[in-house]
Amino acid sequence: MIKKILYIFLLGILFIKPVNASDINGYGHPSDMMTYYYQNKDLGQALDIIQKMSDSQILEHNEHSFTPMIGFVLGIIGENEGSEEKIHQLLLSPEMKKCVHVAESLLEQYSFEVILTDPDKIQDERGLDLLWGVFAATGNPKIPETIHNFVENNKISKAPAGEKNRQDVVVMSAIWSLESNAEQHDIVKPYAEFPVQSDGKGDQNIITFYKEIRKNK
Repeated sequence: MIKKILYIFLLGILFIKPVNASDINGYGHPSDMMTYYYQNKDLGQALDIIQKMSDSQILEHNEHSFTPMIGFVLGIIGENEGSEEKIHQLLLSPEMKKCVHVAESLLEQYSFEVILTDPDKIQDERGLDLLWGVFAATGNPKIPETIHNFVENNKISKAPAGEKNRQDVVVMSAIWSLESNAEQHDIVKPYAEFPVQSDGKGDQNIITFYKEIRKNK
């Protein structure tokens, strides 16, 4: 059962599909434009991405894209003074307007630095989605470091394989997200490695359990 649950959550997390870096300037699918945006930041291009994502109605047809888009908008606003006003000048769909509103609300509640660096803010898979959206906008290594710290802070679980709790599933999703993004982004690679640790009694911890699931996939 836990394997089935994990697979559902892993598939549910949106990680923007990889594209060749040489395709960035040629644009293409708006989600492709987001993937490596951080390598060549330009507010005009960011606004174009937001507009194109809105026009393509991705948010209306793919609910899993909503939270990463919030993160992308949040990252753009957090790094670019005056960008908020320019985003509001765009002709956005109702769903994209919701993304902008949520991003603004988060920045009212927490400083941008806290969002980037506090592993305790990761409560579920949506928290991971949000951070990877911010990463697409900023390329800030604090984000994979924060997700790595989240795993480190929560990694030990002595529960039998069939009794893993909800938090364990989120931790395993975090590990998978780091591994997946490390394949696309060199910045992430240092944070995607975890030593297998024992609790001294041979009980299975969350890292070994995760690796067994991946091995048998």
